[in-house]
Amino acid sequence: TNVTGTLSSTLVLKTYNITTQMTVSISPQQNNATLVFSVPKDTVQMWWPNGYGSQPLYQLVVGFQSDREITQTSVRIGFRTVKLVQVDAVPNQPKKGLTFFFRVNGLAIFAKGSNYIPAHVLPELGAEPDLLRRILTGARDANMNMLRVWGGGIYESDLFYQICDELGILIWQDMMFACSMYPATDEFLATVATEVTQQIQRLQHHPSVAIWAGNNENEAALAGNWYGTQANFSIFKADYIKLYVDTIQPIIQKLDKTRSYVTSSPSNGQESEKEGYIAHNPYDGRYGDLHWYEYTLNLWKSAIVPKTRFASEYGIMSLPSLESFSNITLPEDLSLSSELMMSRQHHLGGYMQMIFEIQYNLYLPVNVDLDTFIYLSQINQAMSIKTETESYRRERSSVDSAGEGLTMGALYWQLNDVWQAPSWSSLELSGKWKMLHYFAVDFFAPVLVSPSINVIKQLRVHVISDLQLHSSLNLLLQISVYNWQSLTPVSTQLYPFTLKGAGVVDLGSWNSESYLRSVEGCQAGGHPEKNCFFYFSILSSNASTTLGPNNFLFPVALRSINSPPKANIQVVDVKALKNGQELIVTLGSDAIAPFVWLDAVGIAGHFSHNGFLLVTNSTQLTFSAEKPINVQAFRSSLKIRSLLFPPNASRRK
Repeated sequence: TNVTGTLSSTLVLKTYNITTQMTVSISPQQNNATLVFSVPKDTVQMWWPNGYGSQPLYQLVVGFQSDREITQTSVRIGFRTVKLVQVDAVPNQPKKGLTFFFRVNGLAIFAKGSNYIPAHVLPELGAEPDLLRRILTGARDANMNMLRVWGGGIYESDLFYQICDELGILIWQDMMFACSMYPATDEFLATVATEVTQQIQRLQHHPSVAIWAGNNENEAALAGNWYGTQANFSIFKADYIKLYVDTIQPIIQKLDKTRSYVTSSPSNGQESEKEGYIAHNPYDGRYGDLHWYEYTLNLWKSAIVPKTRFASEYGIMSLPSLESFSNITLPEDLSLSSELMMSRQHHLGGYMQMIFEIQYNLYLPVNVDLDTFIYLSQINQAMSIKTETESYRRERSSVDSAGEGLTMGALYWQLNDVWQAPSWSSLELSGKWKMLHYFAVDFFAPVLVSPSINVIKQLRVHVISDLQLHSSLNLLLQISVYNWQSLTPVSTQLYPFTLKGAGVVDLGSWNSESYLRSVEGCQAGGHPEKNCFFYFSILSSNASTTLGPNNFLFPVALRSINSPPKANIQVVDVKALKNGQELIVTLGSDAIAPFVWLDAVGIAGHFSHNGFLLVTNSTQLTFSAEKPINVQAFRSSLKIRSLLFPPNASRRK
């Protein structure tokens, strides 16, 4: 039956609407119609990722009316351009590889964020509005601008993408194929075509969606013979191409001409295509994106971090809070060796890896209680991902002789959790922040001073910037040296530099041992690196204000330092602001305290900073509660701890 009617669209603007109409005829042979209209550029504002501008959204109403029926729908849209840029990394030197970065509204964006997994084992509960907003607002508050929706999970709910639109969080959207070889029968490919068509049509209007990817890790799996496919490689490769290249790619290119499609993640991007879609080495640092995990080396050392164009997965495990476990089990299960804790560890060798990694840098008591192990695992996770992320950010402006570098993305694995268990997440199932998430606020900051020490003990300091500046900023780098026994720095040096905008400023290098050896107050015992540590700040030209977070660098493992401090940390004051949801907490300390951790047990919310290195005798922080809270109830819930040191170490008196 043919139906003739009026197809209309209305874009709702602040001062007026743009309405377009056309008469169309719909028939079984012609069952779709396209309405095209133009929007004057000066009538709308551009949508920007978090940290680069605002996220204005506009209502678009589309309707069809015939003499038989009226139907109408509406969506919120944003105006922006997004492009995946893959061009010669070094002009006229193709062997140096291709870039791999996103350009939004003509501006190169360093993608900062994480990977998103299903928020609950039941999808309808994972789409619960309060939980979604808690998780995604947490990502926004940690200075993230991109999340990768992992291909081993689900296509997320409409509300998920709507919130990402509002918050300025770009989405790397995998198709739901992961870690497996899939069939390529006609029947299976037909269901895939339906699936992909439905999802692209559902999601393509969201300004947050930046890229489509065919699968998670299947190119790497086939190239690396993960599943014993080598004997029939040509068959598996042919099936791979039928699915991701011949079936999925044409559908996406037909339905969405505004976004790029990569067949897999990780892949070498255009280079993988050139090599027949299964690259010889899908982890080539000169192309595409990278997934990298390491559980045997010391992840607090940046020298081991690989170079890549775009780090789309990297991570290490930790345990969620004792409160999280207490909500699901009995007190007798709250030990690392309990049946419950063993059954919830689904990563082979996971606990042994955590113990091994912790002991590289921290003192781990022999009969450690679960709460302390949780704390140490979260320190190790936070420091490991801090080290790796800062390494990636430092590489955004440089390329080495092999063509590696120019990193423009760091998405750690993973943002959220699906249950209460050991995992790679920075947020617990409830949305509660682990130490890693607090660290992410700093290591994803728009401006960051980032120190590192290489294998020859060379201290290097870089300033990383995402800022778009109209004029240069004259600033000061402050390098302070603290003896572990004093809240007063034993050395402070200022170094002027100029920040011109987005990029990385190399502020020089020093031999770390010589630097500390020259500082009076670090020489005791002949090992200055065991007595002192570095502390870094960016100051305004007159040294009156600080720009970005402070940073620190420990020259040796904390388990090896001489005369470790034993801080007595007290809550000096707690004040509630007028709304009752913001509390100002003042702490006092009589000594330096590494990894000061505050936990408001039973109260939903988060602190302005946590897990921090305390180098002053007083500090203030804010607790933002989800609901108004009584000051006394908050104080009663508050637990504070800082780092343990070996009991036989020389202690501060």
